[in-house]
Parts: sequence; structure tokens; C-alpha cells
Amino acid sequence: MHDRGLPVTTTPLELESAKRDVLFQRAKQQFARANFIRLIAVAMSIGSPILWPRFSYLPLALLFLTFLAEWLNYASDSTRSNAEKVARAVDFLDGLDWPVDDRQRLASSALVRDAAISRALEARRRRGTPFFDSAAMASPLRTVENTRQSAWYTMQLAGSMRKLMWFLVGTGLTIAVIYYFAALDPVLRAPATSVVEAHAAVLKTTSALITAILSLGLIRLAVAYGKAADGAKQSFEAAVALMKQPRLKEQQAALLLSNYHMIRAGMPLIPDFIWKVKEGELNATWQREIISSSTP
Repeated sequence: MHDRGLPVTTTPLELESAKRDVLFQRAKQQFARANFIRLIAVAMSIGSPILWPRFSYLPLALLFLTFLAEWLNYASDSTRSNAEKVARAVDFLDGLDWPVDDRQRLASSALVRDAAISRALEARRRRGTPFFDSAAMASPLRTVENTRQSAWYTMQLAGSMRKLMWFLVGTGLTIAVIYYFAALDPVLRAPATSVVEAHAAVLKTTSALITAILSLGLIRLAVAYGKAADGAKQSFEAAVALMKQPRLKEQQAALLLSNYHMIRAGMPLIPDFIWKVKEGELNATWQREIISSSTP
């Protein structure tokens, strides 16, 4: 059964995969916009001593930007939740040939326009290469191999995001400390009567910088990405162990995939630019170290 307006040659796996791609892309866009608006609000808060005399509506603007950022963040979480549901259905369909429930299929179709699905299908077909490298037919083995590959890439990308978040936190705190000591020197040279006032102003600006860094949620993201990387590593190792068993059961494969999706669901979204930067390196490493080491 095909959705209206789409080519009849589209398989259920291709169709649901396209829906997944569209929903994840939408969630990432909403997530990026929310963080960009939050960054603007933080910058305006830091610059409030300068902006306030010229812009009397600054508190209302900050309130509006904060509300808008939170709304976009909620929208991203909601879209992400729907995307994860479709992703789970796609992985079970691809790995174990479990059909997608009609109610879920219709619900996901209602969230995505046919034009967006068609664009995602065209982009996937232009790319040419299959999503997974497993040559096995739908079976517990294919499910485990697919999970191993997906978990490995998630482990690498989430690990890169963890490093990036901690780098941004460290850079921000370093800038705040440098500013404090750079601004402190002229303060100490000032007349005694103005030292206290000037020192208080420096402390206020330094505190604002540190508060801005913390309010962006970078530490929370670093911890969440780290937790996801560690969880994906466990799923990868579990998949490797299962592949060594002479007879795999469907229940084992389904449990592995379900646990992995629980880890994915708790992970913050990974921006596309990270994948574009790391794609060539990760694909080469996957082929050279993982595939080669598992080939008899």
C-alpha cells in the first residue's frame, strides 16, 4: 500500500526511510534555530549595559526570544520523538522484515508532505550506496550487523560532539578568565576612590560571561553526548559478541536493537555539519578496521 502522490515503485522500506530522513532533518533545523535564538538572547543579556539606554524594550525582547527558543526546542523534541518512532520501525523492517503497523504508517504520513518525501527519496537514490553494509537477508544476523554498524557510527559522532562541547566550555571559561585579569590591571592602577567601583564592574562582566556559557547548556550537552557515546559503545560490543554465536535467535536481535534505540532516544541531535566533516574519515576507518577485522 503506497501513500498518495508517490511513485508506485517505492518500496515500504524506501518510503519509511524517507519519512525518517525528513523528520530528523526538520528536528535538527528546529534544534539549530532554538540554539541560535538562545545565543542571541545571551549576547543581548551580556550587552544589556550598553543596549538598555538605547533600547528600553530590552526586557520584553529577551522574554520573547527566550520563549521562542523554548518553543522551538519543544517542537524539536516532539519532531525528534516521531522521527525515532519511524526509525525504529525502519530498522525492524530492514533487519527482521517486521511490517510497519498501518496506524503508525498513516500517522507518520500525516506529519510529512509528499513533496518532502519525494525529495528525500531522490537524494537517497542519488547517493546510491545502501544505508547498511550487511549482505545478509532479513534475519537476526542482518539485524545484529546493522545495529553494530549504526552503533559504531553513533559512538564516533557522539564522541566528537562531546569533545566539541567541552572545547567550547573550556574556551569560553578561558576567555572569561583572560578578560578578568586583563581588565583588572588598569583597575588596580586607578585612584583608590574608584577601585571598588571599577573592580565591581569587572566582576559583573566576568560573571555575566560565565553565566552565559553555562546558560547555553553546553555542559549538559557534553555530558549527554558522552553518555550516548558510552551507550553506543556497549551496543557495538554486544553486537560483536552476538555475531560470534553460531545460532542467533530473533529475540536476541530484537532486544539488542531495542536497547540501542533507547540509547539513541536519549541522545541530543547531532548536527549535519559534524557528519559532513567526519564522513570520509569514518567511512574509511569503518572499512579498514571494522569490516576487515571481521572478515575471515
